[in-house]
This record gives sequence, C-alpha cells and structure tokens, in this order.
Amino acid sequence: MEYSQITDQIYIGTNFCCETHFDPELLKKGVTYDLSLEVERVDAPTGGAAYLWLPVPDMHAPTPQQFSMGVSFIKTAVQSGRKIYVHC
Repeated sequence: MEYSQITDQIYIGTNFCCETHFDPELLKKGVTYDLSLEVERVDAPTGGAAYLWLPVPDMHAPTPQQFSMGVSFIKTAVQSGRKIYVHC
C-alpha cells in the first residue's frame, strides 16, 4: 500500500487502504479516521472510528462546501488526538 505521512496525525494515499476493512498497517499506526474523496461510493470500511465520503471527480478540486466539510473532519480528528487517512 502506498501512502505518505504528512504530519504526525495526517496520512494521504490510495484507496487500497479501505476497500472492505481498514488497513491493518494503518490501524497499527493508530489511524482510525477515513476521509474518502473517491467518486464511487464504497461502504465505510470496518475497523475505523469515523468515515466521511466526499465524492470528487478525478482531476477536479473539491467544491467549497466539500472542502469545508473535509477540513472540519480533519480538524475534528486532529483536535481529538486521532490520526486520519485521506485518499481518493
């Protein structure tokens, strides 16, 4: 699985983490929040604490509303001491 750690609490990468079960490697690192930017809806993977789906088409930016929701979700995770994985 390919991903990058951006800060102590924020990881980004591909959707291979979360197709059915949250990736055990990420869980070992304490990552329990999942922010999916995929267009296709995937059911929330089991094993995580919180999941948010914001469908963004490939090669496009999120809408202002999606951006605000995503930032709020990330902020909630970080302020509560949790780790989050953001992917598309």
